[in-house]
Amino acid sequence: PIPIPIGSGGASGDADAGGAGPTLALCSDEPRLLAFPLGEVKRLKRGKGLQLMRLGKGASLRFAAIASGRQIELSAVKPGGKIGREKIALASIAGKRGSKGRPIALQGKPDGLRDCGAHAAGQGPSPS
Repeated sequence: PIPIPIGSGGASGDADAGGAGPTLALCSDEPRLLAFPLGEVKRLKRGKGLQLMRLGKGASLRFAAIASGRQIELSAVKPGGKIGREKIALASIAGKRGSKGRPIALQGKPDGLRDCGAHAAGQGPSPS
């Protein structure tokens, strides 16, 4: 399981991916990406599950990131071992919680997913 912090930190159900409020971005090993407002993730009673992303047979969820900006950075291990990074607009992968997400053309295997919000807003060092 991938732990996702859920609280009353201002997540509202009417925010859209890339808009106001935090967004949950997910990456499967197929690879597919999906983003939706964090407010759509509800805390259920103990022992209950909540489907975040519909996966194909044998597929699994690899990465999750809470994004505060308008884009995320996906890293992948390319053939030969080099790490490639690509910034992706959240609006381009926005969908409904529990949907399959958008397939992405990726050379290599997904290796990480992170928020670009602080860098996009000039609040931190630029990534290298």
